[in-house]
Formats: sequence, structure tokens, C-alpha cells
Amino acid sequence: GDLLGLSGVRAYANLNLGRLHLERGDPDEAERAEARALTIGMSERSPRVIGAARVHLGTIALYRGDPALAEAEALAAIDLLSVAPPLQAGAFAVLARALSAQGRAEEARGPAEQALRMVDSGQHDIFDALVRVAYVEAMIQAGETELAKRAIESAVRSLGGRAARIEAGPKRMAFLERVSLHARTFELARQLGTIE
Repeated sequence: GDLLGLSGVRAYANLNLGRLHLERGDPDEAERAEARALTIGMSERSPRVIGAARVHLGTIALYRGDPALAEAEALAAIDLLSVAPPLQAGAFAVLARALSAQGRAEEARGPAEQALRMVDSGQHDIFDALVRVAYVEAMIQAGETELAKRAIESAVRSLGGRAARIEAGPKRMAFLERVSLHARTFELARQLGTIE
């Protein structure tokens, strides 16, 4: 079930710390934080925490250039996160990116489409940008340029909407340019010619 109390706070703090360390380019510290979250999730029997940690561990594996490990983590996370569709969307997205990274374009398409359906149905949570990037990458690899273009336009709009809620200035610029998935969104948009 869902964690309450101190162990829950510690689990979620470590999940977020792991993301932060990876953003700063430190996969080793990121992995340590996610491992701590995983341990707490296991001792508390929380599929949500275990699954979320596995999504992040999959992302770390991708960052390190180990898509086979990322695929294994994502598959484990998908099973665990049937209890939490918004998090499960992230697991499908990591699976799609892992398969894309292995050149398995046809296989990547299914999980990429599944993740996007979950995000578009309003079930998105923390993995919105990840899901959209994974889908666009999978469509590019599958040769579906028009689908990729439509999806990247939607991704840029979604980010723009979220950025608009942050006061104009350095914080908004950091949100758009320093968060790696957000920077990747604009990179894909330029690659597809949907923005200058």
C-alpha cells in the first residue's frame, strides 16, 4: 500500500534526490539514493515506491549506456505500478527508450504509445516530459515523421504551459533549459523543424 509516516517521507526524499543527482550528471550518487528508496519500499511492501525506484534506476541505466538493464528495470516497474497508472506511464516510457536505444524500433512503438495514451488521458504525473520524449524518439525511429511532429508540438505546448506558471526570469529559463528532458524536447523540436 501507500507509505505513511517517516519511512514514506524518507522513501520519497530519496526518489527525488536520485532524480536530482542524475540531472547534475552524477549517476553513482543517483543510484545510491534510488537504492535507499528501493530498500525502504521493499521493507514496507510498497509497490509504488519499489516501482518508482525501478523507473529511476532504468533511467540511470540509460544514462550510463546500458539499455538492456534499463529494459529489465522498466519491465519490473510496469508490473509493480499497475497500482499507480501515472507512475506506470513513466515505466512504459523508459521501456520504449530502452528498446529504441537497442535499435528495436518496432518493439518500442507499443510501450511509447501506451505511455502517451496514459499522459493524454490526464493521468500524467511527474513523467509527462519523459513520456513525450520517449514517444517522439520512438516515432522518429519507426519513420513516422508526421506523428513525431504532431507529438513534439504537443510536448512543446505542454512545457510552455508549465513554464508559464513560473515567474519570468532565471527560474523559468532553468526549467526550460537546464532540465535535461526539457532541453531534449526543444532539441527534438528543432530536429523535426517545428521550432527555429
